[in-house]
Amino acid sequence: MLFSGVGFWAISPKFMLKYIILPYLILLSLFRWCSDPLRSVPGPFFAKCTRLWIILADLSGYRGSIVHKLHKQYGPVVRVSPNELCFASTEALDEIYKANSKYTKAPVYESYAFMGTFNTRDQHQYRTMKRRLNPSFNPRAMEELEPVLRRQICNLIKCLDKRLETSFDIVPWLRTLSLSVVGEGFIGNSFSGLETEKIPTLLNEIDEVIPTLWVWWMFPLLSVVLQHSPFPGIRRFMNAANDFRKYCASAYRNYLETKNPQEHHDLIARMVKEREELRQKAQPIPRHLTDEGIIDELTNMIFAGTDTIGNTLIYLFWELAHHPEWQSRLREELRCVTTDDLNFCPRYGAVAELPVLDAVLQETFRVHPAGFSGLLRLVPQGGATIAGVYVPPGVSIFWKE
Repeated sequence: MLFSGVGFWAISPKFMLKYIILPYLILLSLFRWCSDPLRSVPGPFFAKCTRLWIILADLSGYRGSIVHKLHKQYGPVVRVSPNELCFASTEALDEIYKANSKYTKAPVYESYAFMGTFNTRDQHQYRTMKRRLNPSFNPRAMEELEPVLRRQICNLIKCLDKRLETSFDIVPWLRTLSLSVVGEGFIGNSFSGLETEKIPTLLNEIDEVIPTLWVWWMFPLLSVVLQHSPFPGIRRFMNAANDFRKYCASAYRNYLETKNPQEHHDLIARMVKEREELRQKAQPIPRHLTDEGIIDELTNMIFAGTDTIGNTLIYLFWELAHHPEWQSRLREELRCVTTDDLNFCPRYGAVAELPVLDAVLQETFRVHPAGFSGLLRLVPQGGATIAGVYVPPGVSIFWKE
C-alpha cells in the first residue's frame, strides 16, 4: 500500500511536489483570491500577493515616483500591498486626514522610536497633545521665531561668502541651517553649526536614524529581535535613534538648568508649566508631560523639522540650479525688496506675498514632498466608502506621497 509502513516515507520529492505541494498552493491561492475583499482594486500583481513589492519600491529610492506612475496607469485608487490601498483624489485626501477623522493611525506607528504626538494612535489623547503643539506654529509663534531665523540665515550667508572662490557642496550647510533654526526654536540650542562654521555631528546622528526608522517602520517585529542581536554592529544600528535622543535629552536638561520656564512661551515652557499646574491640583501626570515624554516630543520635533526643512531647501536650490530662467526671475523680484540691516535678510512681511517666490516654493512642495512615505490610517469597524470605493475594516489606507 502507498501509505503504509515505509512506503509512505518512500514517496519521491517529485511526487510530493507534483501531487501534494503544488495542488495545495494552487488551491490556497484560489481560496485567497475568491475570499479577498480587495480583489477588485487594481494594482500590480505582486502587490496583491506580498508586501515585498512595496518594500522593494521603498528600497529603490523612487517609491513616490513609482506610486505616482501606478495612479496614472490604474486610476485614483491603487493596491500597493495585500492590505494597503493608496488614494490620489482630493476627495480622498480630505476624507482620510480631515480634523476629527474616523480613521486612526495604523498600528505601525507604535513601532516608531519616540512616543510623541506624531505616533500617538489614541485620538482623544492625540487631540490633547496637538492642542499643546498648535501655539508653536501659529502666526504669533512664527513672528517670535523670525529674529532667530534671520540671524541664522545671516550666519549661513557669512559661511557661504567665505567659500565663493571655489565649488563646494551646499547640502550640509542647508541642513545645518534647518537644524540651527529648529534647535533654537524648540529647545534654545542651535548646536552652534553656523556660528562655528563646522557641520554639527548631530547631523550624522540624524543620518543614521533615518535608515533605522525605516527598518522599524517596515519590520516592527524583526526590529525588536535585532535590538538584541549578538552582533554589536547590528545592535548599534538598531539603537541609533536612542543615541540621537541623548543629544535632545542633554539639551532639555540644559534648558531646565539655565532658563525659567515661567518666563518663556516655547514648547518646553508650556509643557513644564502644564505639568506643574497638574501637580498643584494633585492630579495625575500623563506620560507625555513627564521628563521622558517631553524629551520624546522634542526629539520628534528636532528630527522631523531638521529633515523636512533641510530636504525642502535642498530640492529648492536643486530645481533653481536646473531652471536658470526661474532663478533669474526670482532674483529680479527679490532685488525690489528693501532690507533694514547690512546683512540683506528681509523681514517676512516684505516677502510674504511675492508671487514668483510663492510659486517657486509651492512648486517645490508639490514636486518634492518632504514626507518619505504615506501616512497610514486604519479603516474602522463597519468599513468605509472613500472616493466611491468601499474599503473593508482593518485595511490600511493612505494618500499618495
